[in-house]
This record gives sequence, C-alpha cells and structure tokens, in this order.
Amino acid sequence: MKKLIGIFILGMLLPGILHAQVITKEYDMPQYLDVETQSGNIQLFMLTPESPYIGLKGDPFLVESFQKGFLVIDGNIKIKDVLLRYNIYHQRMEMLKDTTIYAISYPDRIELLNIDGKEFVYSPFRDEKEITRGYFEVLSSGTYMLLKRYICRLEEGYYNVQLSAGDRSYKYVKFDSYFSAKSDTPAAKLKTSAKGISEVLESKDGSIERYIKENKLNMKHEEDLIKVFSYKNSNLN
Repeated sequence: MKKLIGIFILGMLLPGILHAQVITKEYDMPQYLDVETQSGNIQLFMLTPESPYIGLKGDPFLVESFQKGFLVIDGNIKIKDVLLRYNIYHQRMEMLKDTTIYAISYPDRIELLNIDGKEFVYSPFRDEKEITRGYFEVLSSGTYMLLKRYICRLEEGYYNVQLSAGDRSYKYVKFDSYFSAKSDTPAAKLKTSAKGISEVLESKDGSIERYIKENKLNMKHEEDLIKVFSYKNSNLN
C-alpha cells in the first residue's frame, strides 16, 4: 500500500518537476561575445539551446523567425544588417550570428532597434508604483509618443477530470497594451478612451475630442490611436 501511495505522489509531482526543468534550464555561466563593426561594437551573451521550448505549446516570440534589422546604440552608432527577433517571454532581443543565438547584454545602450521595419526602444516606464525599463514598439513618434508593450506568460491548459477532456499542457499566451510618453518622461499605460487620450495629449481646448468625434475614430483600434497621436504631433505650435 505504501508503495502504491509513493508511486501516486511521484506521478503527481513529476509533471511539475519536468516543467520546471524545461522552462528554467540555463547555462551556469553565460558565454559572452564582443561584436565589432565599422561603426561600433556591442556585447552579446550566448543563450541556451532551443530545447527549453520543447513540450510547450506556441512560442515566446513576437515573430519566431529571425528578421533583418539594425541597431542604433549610444546615440549615434548604427549597426546594420543583423538578424534579430524579440523574445517577449524573457523580454530580450536576440541576434543570430554564425548559427548561434545570442542576446544583447546591455539594452540600456539601445536608442533604436529596427526589425523588419518595426521600430523598438528600450525605455523607462511606470509599472504600477515603480519605474522600470523595457522594450516598446514605437507606433507614433514625436513630442507625444505612442508605444506598444508586449508581454507573454506561461499558462497551464484546462483539463476536466470528470469528462476526461482538455489539455494540461503549458502554452505561451501573449498580450499587448498601449503606453504614452512625452519627451524624456517615463511611459505610462494609456487609457483608450476619447477623454483619456485627450488628457494625455494635453488638449485643453477640446480639439482632440472633436477630431476623434468628427473622424468617427475608435480609441480601441490601433490604427485610430496612431491617427490621433500623429494629428497632435503634426499640429504642435
């Protein structure tokens, strides 16, 4: 009887143990690489193999394949023709070099990162009560910036024991939200309503709300948000 109980307990614990091993496996010591270019250099660190993602549904990337792009670091150093992708789950930018996958060691140096035409910045933002830093896609630039933040979580699937239906497999679930920033101030989460947008864009004369109403724009739609921020930035005195 004790043996049966032991086997049962092990059976309950083993999936969790294996899951923890799958998603937390890392090299004990990172391996670094200095990449020199004609316009500057950056430091990368080698990542673990792709095996940690085996057994999980979905993927942690904005786009799984590496895409052509460039970096602007330290204000003016442009590093061109690199293969990049955005790992949302680990919040890091990855680079493919000579068949090996690396991540950028010091994202604070990044002024701009372009992946297949999409622009990203590593910027301070207000996370609840704290100021931290993270990657954002730039949807509209200028005095008033419209930014998009991506996050990814691992969630366990639902399984109905009574019906013997469902799937307990862990899967990557991706979310996004909009932020705004002015000049060098930390970005803050955006309230996607006409009133909220008007306050963020400091429209004291009601011009932004009128623009939204006259053009029948929906602040829940990304393309309409971009229109409003672009309108504001192009009409600054």
